[in-house]
Amino acid sequence: MEDNNLNEKLQTLELELKKQSQIAYMNEIVVSSKEKPIVGTVALATCYGIVFYDRKNKIGIVGHASSSKLLSILKEMMTYFTIDKNITIEYAIIPGYDNVINNNYEGLKVLEDYLIKKTPLSVKLIPFKGIELTEDEYGSYSFAFNSQNGLPVTKYLFYSDLKKRGR
Repeated sequence: MEDNNLNEKLQTLELELKKQSQIAYMNEIVVSSKEKPIVGTVALATCYGIVFYDRKNKIGIVGHASSSKLLSILKEMMTYFTIDKNITIEYAIIPGYDNVINNNYEGLKVLEDYLIKKTPLSVKLIPFKGIELTEDEYGSYSFAFNSQNGLPVTKYLFYSDLKKRGR
């Protein structure tokens, strides 16, 4: 009986979080808002997830970049930086499942090199630690976080998917 009650509560939480979420699909970018503070992506296999998080202003930006669009997605995401004043942006680059399994980090190097060379001096980049990955039944990663507090919500937002896999 308790298990059913817990499952119902987790499914209710999942539905509530989905209403507050924006999910980036292949070659898309999503930006958090007050109405939809949760941002993330799904189905990272050969692609890369890119995250920028302005903790002070509570703005999260997530991009899902295929190998052929790595730099164009990153460049577009960087246009969201407010460069007229000093800001700190937390960032993460998440290689997809296939990249990790095949030890292929070429895209990661391309993205990091571009960030090093092209980040405005008024922007301080530091690593973002709020990413919690799940693996779906097809062998790809998903993640999501709440831009209001920087906390991961992956296991709650994708609860039904994880439950199907018995996790």
